[in-house]
Amino acid sequence: MYNLYVRTNESNIVTYMYLDLFEEPKEGDIPVESFEGEYDFSLHCDRVLQDNDGHYNYKVSDGRLMLRTNSEKANDTLPETAEEKAEKFDALSALLVEKGILTQEEINGLEG
Repeated sequence: MYNLYVRTNESNIVTYMYLDLFEEPKEGDIPVESFEGEYDFSLHCDRVLQDNDGHYNYKVSDGRLMLRTNSEKANDTLPETAEEKAEKFDALSALLVEKGILTQEEINGLEG
């Protein structure tokens, strides 16, 4: 038998999912589905943990794996994108150079 396990955050939003075929469950992980016999991977091919915007797609409710609604996702605070992080780094770098704290050469050394 194989089990699909999920790991959730404090709001019961699924932030990680895996099969115990490949990974040992950790304390707090929740089994949400079980499979007998040969496992058919196509059963989970359409299960994507996050959507294109970075919202988590699933939650656990009463021990069951459920899709989150768009209205639930609308309240999410999303992590910074790589582009946003780069913009902040560039702005901070410019300020450090402007204030004479670091030189542009020192900043370039940090990037690489």
